[in-house]
Amino acid sequence: MALNIYAFASGVNKANYDKLKIGMTYAQVVEIFGREGEVIGGKSENGVRTDWYRWTAKPEDRQPETAYAEAMFQNDQLVMLGQSKLK
Repeated sequence: MALNIYAFASGVNKANYDKLKIGMTYAQVVEIFGREGEVIGGKSENGVRTDWYRWTAKPEDRQPETAYAEAMFQNDQLVMLGQSKLK
């Protein structure tokens, strides 16, 4: 049985944000944060699908109320990420 290294401390927080690496898939990021992101944008152009997601901290994440992480994926590969107020 494979051990899932991400399942033990999921949530939107700085420690999990720091696990994100360029090239990860959306599913890998969801696994780290423990939930789906909110779609905040997307488009298809010249055969490239670009999607933007936001993970807003919830009370169980024990983060500042306005903390969030954002990520951009192109063809399901993480290409850009950012965060605000994560601890």
